[in-house]
Amino acid sequence: MSYLTVVTPTYNRAHNLKQAYYSLLNQTFKDFEWLVIDDGSKDNTKDVVESFVKEGSLKITYKYKENGGKHTALNFSYQFVNTEYLVILDSDDELTPNALQDFHDIWESVEDKNKYWCISARSMDSQTGKMIGLPFCEDINSLSGIKKKKEITKAVGEKCTFRKTSILAANPFPVFDTTKFVAEDMIWSKIHKQYDQYCVNNIVRIYHTEGNDGLSKGNMHSAQKYYTYYYLSRYVINDDFERIRYDRGALTYVLHLSRCAIEAGIPYSQVMEELNSVGKKCLVSLGYPVSFLWVKLIKRIVKRG
Repeated sequence: MSYLTVVTPTYNRAHNLKQAYYSLLNQTFKDFEWLVIDDGSKDNTKDVVESFVKEGSLKITYKYKENGGKHTALNFSYQFVNTEYLVILDSDDELTPNALQDFHDIWESVEDKNKYWCISARSMDSQTGKMIGLPFCEDINSLSGIKKKKEITKAVGEKCTFRKTSILAANPFPVFDTTKFVAEDMIWSKIHKQYDQYCVNNIVRIYHTEGNDGLSKGNMHSAQKYYTYYYLSRYVINDDFERIRYDRGALTYVLHLSRCAIEAGIPYSQVMEELNSVGKKCLVSLGYPVSFLWVKLIKRIVKRG
């Protein structure tokens, strides 16, 4: 059995896959396999992956499923992962040549492997060659609890993570009928309540933004994005509101919830019913007038533009 699996969920990214493939070919660490989950692509993704398989340079498994979004592709992938660890590599990104070797060496140096569920490493911008965001503080792994979470929150920017497969499989992403994009933070924050993360500043991923059609740019799933952020906001308020102890930004989800509910046409009565305490219902209700005025203002600006 291999040491780890690199999992790549993909949808209509046949033109990008060579980028990810060659980065895996160039890995200095070879004890891994590649699992490609085709989330209902309508392009020639299958043919491209089959051409990689025929080259025989990597152990590759290809699985197809009906389109449901990245989160459903990840849920689907776990049944095919036969290794103890995995790394998620998006189909339009790359790993640096030493990425998997770094993950292996760092993890093997960790003494208390039961304490941690992942290694959180850094990414660099493909255009600038620089780390995205701010680095972790030097003594990050000597900290614990709220102090460590505060420092992790300060280290903003794209990460790349080595994770335990069993913990991921035990915590699948929720699936909603109204959106095909679920914010990954809903699961990562849930797991971080139970396990610590080992943080390093090693740059292991090359993040590409050119040609990116992701939700953050307002293109992919744009009609569903308000549902996406509604569900994330509801999760934070109901299940992770304690994060305001180390992340003041958590308070913004109070306004996000009402704003996204208005934009998505979710009735106020439904929002109130889905909140799990009277105090949270009052807090969100107070945000409605602000959100309503904000939505009206934005629509007016867009209409004038």
